[in-house]
Amino acid sequence: MRNGIAYVSFDSVPAPKGAATHIQAFVLALARHFGSIELVTVGAGSAEMPPVERWPGVMHYELPAMGKSLVDRVLCFQLFLRRWLETRSFRAVHFRSTFEGMPLLRLQTCAGITVIVGVPGAAQQLAYSCSRSCERRRAFASSRWDPLIRGHRPTIS
Repeated sequence: MRNGIAYVSFDSVPAPKGAATHIQAFVLALARHFGSIELVTVGAGSAEMPPVERWPGVMHYELPAMGKSLVDRVLCFQLFLRRWLETRSFRAVHFRSTFEGMPLLRLQTCAGITVIVGVPGAAQQLAYSCSRSCERRRAFASSRWDPLIRGHRPTIS
């Protein structure tokens, strides 16, 4: 059985920093629109933590990212994420960078999953470079989810 949507980020959430607050706002909006979402982020421990309902409709999974260097932490997170993804199936998975995206794209079972790549800062950069920034930013943000909302999947080529 397919779960709904997963949002994966190599960040600590919740946290009082920019990325974490943006992630929180985004997953809350997705949960309100789609009913529920599974959020996967970096955890503080050395083992996978039991999931918790962080906010209404948001089931939060924290995966380890242990190591001395950033590369070590990323590889550890990717290993746990790959194992986590192998036991689930989603209609759509949103990720923020190659840190999270590579394990998903390497899975043999990712056929039929809508893969959404969020580019941190792209909406803000778009807003600064365009006239009528609010309208453009809203259009950009909603365009990433339009195919899922309308029930069809885009072709990635």
